[in-house]
Amino acid sequence: MIGVSSEVQARFPGLYYGEAVLENIVVRESSSRIEEEKQLLLEEWRGKSKADLDENEMIQTYREFYRSLGLSPKKKPPAMETLIVRCVLRSFLPKINNVVDVCNIASAKYLLPMAVFDLDQFVGEATLRYSTGEELIQPIGRPQPEPIRSGLVILSDEANVISIFSFKDSEFYKIQPTTRNILMVGCHIDGIEDQRITGALTFATGLINAS
Repeated sequence: MIGVSSEVQARFPGLYYGEAVLENIVVRESSSRIEEEKQLLLEEWRGKSKADLDENEMIQTYREFYRSLGLSPKKKPPAMETLIVRCVLRSFLPKINNVVDVCNIASAKYLLPMAVFDLDQFVGEATLRYSTGEELIQPIGRPQPEPIRSGLVILSDEANVISIFSFKDSEFYKIQPTTRNILMVGCHIDGIEDQRITGALTFATGLINAS
């Protein structure tokens, strides 16, 4: 479903989105099963600190990818690192809805930047490509669009920027109560096992379907 431009593929042969499409879902509050999975995850991280993240090979791999794009992972860490530092290490996970909550659990559990989009908002084909410096994105929760610097890997359809790869997502594609069809993705780069992406998406798909 998601293509990769020849320029991005030439520089990062292992970069792609692992994908899972779920149709005719119902967006609602998290179930007791999802809350149980949250508590299991938080228990796994209890007693750990930022230092544990710094030593983790997965975290180091994604940080190195950021550096290759000219970004500072200290100022703009990968999405799952931000989730863990701001939430998991403080012993909580936000309660948004069953779909987003499951995606957050899977992201922290498998140490992968993951995202989920309202598939019905896509316009035409979606492609991972380099930004030109002329694009804008309105991140989730932000009131205004923001410029995107050139040279970043972005996901865009034929109308808008959907996401900055492994970093931030657009307000216009977020999961809402009216959402019925979703695209869930995991961000794969060189050095990450394919099985980790498959495992995260399988886990999340099963948990959403069970909720």
